[in-house]
Amino acid sequence: MLILFFFSSCERFDPPEIKLQMTNEKDSLYTFYAIIINGGGTESFRGKGCVYGLINEPTLIKKECNSFEIESPQENWFFEWSMLAEDCFPIPDTTYYVKGFVKTNAGIGYSNFVRVETKSVRDTI
Repeated sequence: MLILFFFSSCERFDPPEIKLQMTNEKDSLYTFYAIIINGGGTESFRGKGCVYGLINEPTLIKKECNSFEIESPQENWFFEWSMLAEDCFPIPDTTYYVKGFVKTNAGIGYSNFVRVETKSVRDTI
């Protein structure tokens, strides 16, 4: 009976689910908004951030991707950030892929990716 109680009291934790959208693209400044739609069984988020690169499934473990953490209170279920094209998306006529991520004790959850299409050199002249 005690074993049954032990297993029934254990909660299952999964990586969080996140939805990402680009909210603004103005003068080579891209702004993104991520909302955590499912905490995966926890409300304690250890870190939040962005991962981006030229591949359509950027992750923190892929060496061809760049990432950074975002200052956001642990209890917030949303976060936002901005990225300058010249710093983050420097190659003209190129598609970059951006994802948000959230770290918990259960692992890292990633958002959907958002495409960023950079302008051609002739469009900027």
